[in-house]
Amino acid sequence: MGPVEEILSLAKRSGVALWTEAEQLRFRAPAGAMTAELRTALSTRKTDIIAALGRPVLVRKPLSQRLPIIEYHRSRWDNIRSGFLGIEFVNSPHAAVSIPGELIVSALRRALCIVAARHPILRARVVETVDGLEFALSPEDDIPLEVIDLSNEAVAQRQAVARIVVTERIWRPFEADARHWLRLFAVRLGETEHVVGFVIHHFIADAGSVGIFLQELLHAYAAFASGVAPGLPDLPCQYFDYISGMNQWIRSAAARISGSYWREYLRNAPATRIPPDFEVDPEALGLLATQSARTSAEAVVDVQSFCRSSGMTLHAVVAAAFIGVMAHQSKAQDIVLVTRTHGRTDPALLPMIGAFFDAMALRAFVTLEMSFHALATRVWNDLTRASLHQNYPYHLVVPALAEIGASNIAPMMNFLDQPAAKATAAAGHVQSFELAPRPPIQHPAKRYGGFYTQIAARTDGIYCKAEYMDIMYREATVTNFVQAICRLLERGARDPARSLSDLLAD
Repeated sequence: MGPVEEILSLAKRSGVALWTEAEQLRFRAPAGAMTAELRTALSTRKTDIIAALGRPVLVRKPLSQRLPIIEYHRSRWDNIRSGFLGIEFVNSPHAAVSIPGELIVSALRRALCIVAARHPILRARVVETVDGLEFALSPEDDIPLEVIDLSNEAVAQRQAVARIVVTERIWRPFEADARHWLRLFAVRLGETEHVVGFVIHHFIADAGSVGIFLQELLHAYAAFASGVAPGLPDLPCQYFDYISGMNQWIRSAAARISGSYWREYLRNAPATRIPPDFEVDPEALGLLATQSARTSAEAVVDVQSFCRSSGMTLHAVVAAAFIGVMAHQSKAQDIVLVTRTHGRTDPALLPMIGAFFDAMALRAFVTLEMSFHALATRVWNDLTRASLHQNYPYHLVVPALAEIGASNIAPMMNFLDQPAAKATAAAGHVQSFELAPRPPIQHPAKRYGGFYTQIAARTDGIYCKAEYMDIMYREATVTNFVQAICRLLERGARDPARSLSDLLAD
């Protein structure tokens, strides 16, 4: 629990009611409840408390067939339509699992219908109207299910053919006029072996949604296959209620306070990047390449133990390792990292499918003489405070960077705590299905002016994958980068009092 949460908890236990009014913090307290300690805490953290109290309001409303998008997602939509956000972005919410036993297609169709009825955003696509961009909904039983039969393939070839078939369907582009933004398919390999896979358009779902959809689909399928009704709990609200709340919140006092926080936090922030091996025209086209590394399974236990003993989250510790390596390899001390956030700032959003993800900046002043524990503590404190302002969309921060003398060049990190794998584990005997390698994709160099790094925590290791432009960086440069992150995580968790320079030494 961070300092603001502790203050709010103390106020609640003391019977002190807090609210915001005209960008001011107001309170009502019983006689004697407003102690000097609580009054000082409220005064010291007033700005952060106002931001924490000013979260979007979620109100359950009747569902209609046409609903507006989040207003500030217009630029995201434009980047999708222009191709700037490529297929690796649009099709990233996907999963495929192997399920033993007979494939009961009727049970899978019923499961799809019930999940689509629970989460209407799965039936949505964006349409242009006279009122602007809106979501249009199809009926819950209208989403198609494709069944591919590979049982006639030679037994020795079935798995290889299935990998190609599944991978092709996951990375097949969504057509501009596609009626559905969810594709579900099943591949029959034999009487008792099949694969179920899906891809959801990233404008309506995020990484957290993948695990939710997979777990509910498999739960409902198992129930229907057994002849019983699935017992899924009611949802407190819908993604469209969140959209309505965000469209109102962005014009609120809390949003203005959060916008001011980011402008002050990033004022005069320098560019952060590993110096490229080759300087190129930002419009030059190159292939998007990837390099990966991972820690050992033992290191996962060590990192998790360090998180528990220090009271930090795994996200903060991973971000600290990234920032430490960036400082070491860029030879800079003022480091900015843009990190993806899950966006589910209200507990009511946790079981919900939707595109909640956003990003926020972390800024750390690093010296290689400081210990890994000191760096992780610094990043954790910044992440805790920045999280109070994470409702403010990062792409509204970017236009203000020039005004505050800050650079817009910073690497992005997406941390995943393996939501799909958790869902498959909870679903019983299913296993993740290995996809074929995705072909390289061509992009303008400006799209990847910095690294895009994805770090995923699994039981067998913490995986680090960096995407980069092959016309800007050599393979060896990127390989060294991802290996250094894994090395710092392993060594830092085991010996957090050692200096970064010692931990990063080859």
